[in-house]
Amino acid sequence: NRPEEADSLIHLSKRTKLILRIPGLLVEEAQELEGKTLDVDGKTLKVGKSSVKLLSLYEVQFSRYIITRPDVNEEEFLQDAVAELSKLSIPPRKLAAKPGHLRHLMVTS
Repeated sequence: NRPEEADSLIHLSKRTKLILRIPGLLVEEAQELEGKTLDVDGKTLKVGKSSVKLLSLYEVQFSRYIITRPDVNEEEFLQDAVAELSKLSIPPRKLAAKPGHLRHLMVTS
């Protein structure tokens, strides 16, 4: 279970993977993080070796734990999601979101 409060700490195991979903143009820049230790709110995060994977070719994409501003309601969240997807030339046919500060989003294109 993940906390709904914006300032809650999520406890991760040492084997938890950091997954960045970024445009291909930023892959080399993100790979510069390999071997670095990051300070995340006073906690250390050691970045290991990276691997590049393409998004799946499925029509449905699902993302858990999207962090949003606490004052954003579900309708605003979905409008923001459509705007961001449009910037990537992804016309969503259907969006579904779970409310809360840590949101889930399912996109069908």
